[in-house]
Amino acid sequence: MLKSSKKILLCSGDSFTRGHAWFSGSSIKINLKHVWPDVLAEKLNMKCVNLGRGNSNNEMIHNEIIDRLCHPKDIGLAICMWSLFKRHENEFTNVVKKSLRYFHSFQTYCEHNNVDYLQVQAYPPTNFLSKEFLDIPQFDFINSKTFLGWPIYEELGGYQISTKLLELDPDQTKLHIGNGDNHPNDKGHDWIADFLYEKYKEVYQ
Repeated sequence: MLKSSKKILLCSGDSFTRGHAWFSGSSIKINLKHVWPDVLAEKLNMKCVNLGRGNSNNEMIHNEIIDRLCHPKDIGLAICMWSLFKRHENEFTNVVKKSLRYFHSFQTYCEHNNVDYLQVQAYPPTNFLSKEFLDIPQFDFINSKTFLGWPIYEELGGYQISTKLLELDPDQTKLHIGNGDNHPNDKGHDWIADFLYEKYKEVYQ
């Protein structure tokens, strides 16, 4: 069997990346097919490898993609869409520091191996901005060109994917699943793919 000549779009994240299940009336609907990694891969003419898993924390997101990056030659673009800082963590102490370490580790690994990459935060990582965030050593070394929306928090001039979606769809009826569920629907995933595609061209073309 001939090996595909297409480069790989490698994505890691939580349900914003993998897809989402939700209740609709008395039934459960599942979207694991029409998600932004697949749409973006088609735009880039790449093969999609979606490592996203629902309910993943940042350690899982980081480790999944770093393991796959051990063989970087076939990777055309790697993207991490990060989750909550405190998800599946016992203590708030150091979870902010841990996430910034993951951000910087992913960035450094890609740059060392000459892999094109982007990072972005899916939604607010914490309920409030802490001073600790600004004091973490890695803060000053995050590449703001490749980490879209850096430094994440609106108070610092940053953004997340969820805030961009809300700007376009404040009632959460067009780009969101709705009924209190802020996950993107099909049109939301299309918008995310378009957004990332344009940002990719700005950074790398």
